[in-house]
Amino acid sequence: MTVAPEPGRSSGWPQLAAAALAVLAFVLTVVGIRVQDVPPDWPDTVYRSLQLFTLEGDALAGLVLNPWLQVARFLAPAATLLVVILTVRTLLGDQWRRRRIATTRDHVIVCGESASALALARNLRESGSAVVLVAAADAEAPSGGAIPAVPGDPREPATLRAAGIVGARSLYACAEHSAVNAAVALAAGRLRSAPGPRLSTFAQVRSDDLVDALRVRRLRAPQPNTVTMDFFALDDIAARLLVARHPVGDAVPVVVGFGPLGQAVLRAIVRGSGTAPPPRPIIVVTAAGEHVVEAEAARLDAGSRGWSVRLGQENDGEGPVYICLADEDEAISTGLRLGRRDDRDVVVCLQRESPFSEALDATARVKIFGLLDETCREAAITEDSIIGRIARAVHERYCSQARARGDRLATNPSTAPWVDLPVSLQESNFAQAEGIGEKLLSIRASLTTQAPATPFSYREGEVDTLARLEHARWVRERRAAGFRYGPSRQGREHPDLVDWSNLSTESQQKDRDTVRALPDLLATEGLYIVRDATS
Repeated sequence: MTVAPEPGRSSGWPQLAAAALAVLAFVLTVVGIRVQDVPPDWPDTVYRSLQLFTLEGDALAGLVLNPWLQVARFLAPAATLLVVILTVRTLLGDQWRRRRIATTRDHVIVCGESASALALARNLRESGSAVVLVAAADAEAPSGGAIPAVPGDPREPATLRAAGIVGARSLYACAEHSAVNAAVALAAGRLRSAPGPRLSTFAQVRSDDLVDALRVRRLRAPQPNTVTMDFFALDDIAARLLVARHPVGDAVPVVVGFGPLGQAVLRAIVRGSGTAPPPRPIIVVTAAGEHVVEAEAARLDAGSRGWSVRLGQENDGEGPVYICLADEDEAISTGLRLGRRDDRDVVVCLQRESPFSEALDATARVKIFGLLDETCREAAITEDSIIGRIARAVHERYCSQARARGDRLATNPSTAPWVDLPVSLQESNFAQAEGIGEKLLSIRASLTTQAPATPFSYREGEVDTLARLEHARWVRERRAAGFRYGPSRQGREHPDLVDWSNLSTESQQKDRDTVRALPDLLATEGLYIVRDATS
């Protein structure tokens, strides 16, 4: 099956009708000529029959207009006219469709021909989002056939413009190669330099380490205020969802299979459970060897987090059992065998939810976790976004501080829950999150995903330095959004839109409190402030 045509494209029946009309006219013309008293030879018969379609007046010269020819001389021109109309309609229709897609607003662009790209496009469409798929013309289509497709290389600006990048709200790059996806996200960002609604871009990569490295590198660099760029690995999203849905609890978990997904499940257990002395074991069942398991456990610093990771057997531990085998038939058979025990849950991870998952549920404690079904969803990916998480954490911290000062929603609309926050205020939180890395450069510090041996602490004067920078950034961002100074907060006026020296003592203190809370806020999202080696 090829990529689905855009909505509005002809289903093909007018072309079939034109072809049937032409064949009927040709047959009637041949019959009408051959029943003449002295019919011409066969080559002349065929030639005259074809002339009738071109409206040549002498096509039937010298012939008796019998009933067959009377009908044919009207059907043939009608068939020709229908073909002309369909051709013009196709040309104009394609231009109209291309223009309509290119000028679409508030839609999602999905780039790639991978299984994850097609599953994401389908799930977005089913959730009610407007979707444009950028893929090769021979790519397999999502079921339903209602997703507009733009063929071409998404790294090319012309292709992204044809997909409506100017008006898109988000873009997901889900090609097979991480470098291609990063290039697509960067290309999309360069096309959204003009002020306007924020474009959120997400590039799929194949490694959690690469996700962390790219995120940190991106946060260190100055960010445009019109584009958010983030990275995601589906295995890690799947693992976090899997462990959240089937939690470890106080039991000894078993991970069967130690490929990319099995390693991601181990990471989700170790990183998500915190320190729990005395150490509890995690059993890993794999043919890869003990040294592979030990190396991964050491990389995750599992021991200090309260976990003792060791090689074992499928029947070790009391569950839950996470089956992460690449061979799906083997995974199902393993799940059925282990599911005969009635004292633990067994979760079989498959690319798509098995069609007989209900039967498995009914006969044993075996659950099916469909990786593409669960992870290729907008909420699953965006909730994992580091910028989104920091922006929401910034907002929650602000609301907590505001409530402590006695602010209420009626007097301070910025204290509304995130889902109810006006877009302009959400944008302000996004901008603050994206500016963290750049501000830290001023004190010769940066971000890392590895917790330092000694917690970060500010030196004398650094809190004021960062507070001044944050206030200056906020003033620029608010003025660019159309706000101006006013003696009180109302409409698009704000009393804090002044230089730092003219800012009230209370507002200066709010900025200092925000800076002091930054290390703890970032740590909750797995990011840590560290001094540069030369500082």
